[in-house]
Amino acid sequence: MAQEKLKNSGLLEYFQLVIGGEQVKKGKPNPDIYLHVADRLSVNPQYCLALEDSENGVKSAVSANMRVIQIPDMVQPSDELKQLGHTVLPSLYDVIHSLSTNRRD
Repeated sequence: MAQEKLKNSGLLEYFQLVIGGEQVKKGKPNPDIYLHVADRLSVNPQYCLALEDSENGVKSAVSANMRVIQIPDMVQPSDELKQLGHTVLPSLYDVIHSLSTNRRD
């Protein structure tokens, strides 16, 4: 379903790989999906950037030891979630600005 949505929006060509929750044993907040993607791309998870909107997605990516930026959709992050140390930004436009000014080597 994700591939179809990406295709219909003209974005599929920008992705090397699309992995869905049905392709891992444990779903979010377990880190399996993020670790599977990193493995398939042959990239150490600590060098990955996860963009997430949900609490379970943030927990999953943080558990995978990835850099995480949350762009909340309808629900703002709880105080408990904020304790995970990830970045919270209001929009994808802000992500671009943040990445260009705060490089992580």
